[in-house]
Amino acid sequence: MRGFIATALEDGFARAVASTLRRPAEKATVIPDWMQSSQPWRDWSVQTAINEGLRSHWVVWRAFTLKARMFSSVPWVVRRPGHGGDVETVTDPNHRLVKFLHSPNPYQTWTKILYLDSLYADTAGDYVLYHSNAGGDAVWPLRVENILIQATSLLGRSYTYLVGGQETVYAQDEVVHIQQVDIGSEVYGLGTIRAAGKAVDTGNAVQTAQAKSMQQVVRPSGLLSGDMGKDVYDALKADIAANKAGAENVGKLLIARSTLKFQPFMLTPAEVDFIQSLGLSNDAICAACEVDPCLIGLKDTTYENKRAAEVFLWNTVTIPRLRDTRDTWNMQFVPRLGLSDGSYLDFDLSRTPAVVEAIKSAAETARIFATNLHISPRAINERLGLGFSAEDVSEQAYIQATMIPLGSDSVFDTDGESVSIGGRSRMVNLSDKNAIGAFWRAKDGEKKAFERAIAARVRELFQDEEKRVLAAFTKGKLDLDSEIDEGRVAYERAIKAVSLSVIEHFGDAVDKPIPERSVRFNVGAPNILRFLSKYVAEQITAVFDSTKREVRKIVAAGLQENVPTDDIARSLKGKYREWYGESGVAFDTSRAFTIARTEVHSLAGFAQHEAAAQSGVLLFKEWVSSLDARTRDSHAAMNGEVRPMDEPYSNGLMAPGDPDGDAGEIINCRCNEIYHTEKP
Repeated sequence: MRGFIATALEDGFARAVASTLRRPAEKATVIPDWMQSSQPWRDWSVQTAINEGLRSHWVVWRAFTLKARMFSSVPWVVRRPGHGGDVETVTDPNHRLVKFLHSPNPYQTWTKILYLDSLYADTAGDYVLYHSNAGGDAVWPLRVENILIQATSLLGRSYTYLVGGQETVYAQDEVVHIQQVDIGSEVYGLGTIRAAGKAVDTGNAVQTAQAKSMQQVVRPSGLLSGDMGKDVYDALKADIAANKAGAENVGKLLIARSTLKFQPFMLTPAEVDFIQSLGLSNDAICAACEVDPCLIGLKDTTYENKRAAEVFLWNTVTIPRLRDTRDTWNMQFVPRLGLSDGSYLDFDLSRTPAVVEAIKSAAETARIFATNLHISPRAINERLGLGFSAEDVSEQAYIQATMIPLGSDSVFDTDGESVSIGGRSRMVNLSDKNAIGAFWRAKDGEKKAFERAIAARVRELFQDEEKRVLAAFTKGKLDLDSEIDEGRVAYERAIKAVSLSVIEHFGDAVDKPIPERSVRFNVGAPNILRFLSKYVAEQITAVFDSTKREVRKIVAAGLQENVPTDDIARSLKGKYREWYGESGVAFDTSRAFTIARTEVHSLAGFAQHEAAAQSGVLLFKEWVSSLDARTRDSHAAMNGEVRPMDEPYSNGLMAPGDPDGDAGEIINCRCNEIYHTEKP
């Protein structure tokens, strides 16, 4: 018979898998009497750490489970070398490693495997999983407190597993051993709780002392002496038991029946100051666990300070531990599978708070370099490692006349006055019509502020273009395409700068109302950057092609009718003034404003939809039609239409303003979208 394999979880599945994980009878041994204790081979008990730390001290439990939730929340992927030295992500569901991540064993998810990894790292310093090629690629966590690890050579190890009175020996190539470094041991790791053991013991002792103090409220333990007969002794003893023991007897008097003297053995609770002692031990535990006390509710703080503490924990503990775990799996487990494509396990940090904050910080630094120091975008990209391809960024430095800083709450209108873009209105699980109406009005106001800022910049670009076109035409040049294309780079820079601000603002508005999420909306996610590059390129092409057609049309018509050159120039000037809102054309109805309105609507719709999809908890979307007479009849009829996040609406759009939709569905559209965690 094979030795029974228990797991690190007490969830009942150990018995179900026992029959598949047994060893030959000749390897079973009789356990001698000296090995019958729970931990015969170690000078320190993992079980004690679990019972007296994780299960008994709430600060330990809160710190360890917080770290475990963060550690296990990061998605893992399979990667392999691609063409030209690139790395590609494997998505084939039949790939061996992809299947392994989906189901590491029949009873546990990869998230649970990682959760246990973090807990065992903190409690034991070691995490050991059994892997049998005969049983496929499944791995089974073992109870570390029942494992004896021995060195068989300089790098070799053997693992003796003791469960249910039976001993089983596993070879090194049958296990995956994730070990926290302990310079005092070659084979065992050092658990966090072991380093914090004295602080945990102090905390438990203080709490026990407090409980005992409440049971003997007025005086601590001591000696009551004096002249008394047996009747006085018995009566006093009964009086103390009845009137002084327990919290309900706080403050009651005790009348002595003779001259007695009390000598205390310890200070009173007030003198000892238990609360301060407990606080000091809690702080020591948090320090050992590298968890800021504010993250587990020990100290009040601001949201920003708590956010900074969370990012610090990601950077100093979670991400380094993820790297160590990844490297261990790729060194000990992946080679056993004999994969021919060079694939390996990896994790995706792109949506973790630490990376999101780093991207925001880098973006702000890039903005300062560009606006204050006038450094070229390409140099900034290379210096800060922003990850954009060289083809996507310009080598030319520039001064941008109108800029919306990332995270700003205001933009600038055409007169340079600050315009508030308002608060971020709630858009999750709304059902009340008045609340939905208030949401639409708030979002419409936010969009209008962005629209005016973008339209002002487009207006300036049209004015610059007008000067170039008229100057070339008056010199006798009839093909003006090159003069128009000369402004393409400036237009691209302007649109990209404000586009990131729009995406960040409207994406955050979806993400922030969702509480207690360790993974946040990432404006720098690869799919967002790919969309932005593609969208901006397409919009620039559409705008410039339309401009060229109109200019050619005016010039060709004038030449065909033998109109004087000055009159053709005046016609060109009149057209440009229509586009940027002069010559009797209101700015809000100009081409510049129409371009801006379409840009903002499409980008805001994409950002909200992407943030909802990234959340993982918002599963349904609902169309909210604009609340005025200018709404398209077809869009008004769609008001309240609910669809799953990954399905299009009845008009074919994935979201209001969907840039992949028909122009007739998105130009000047002002509809919006709300989201639900379940179908309303």
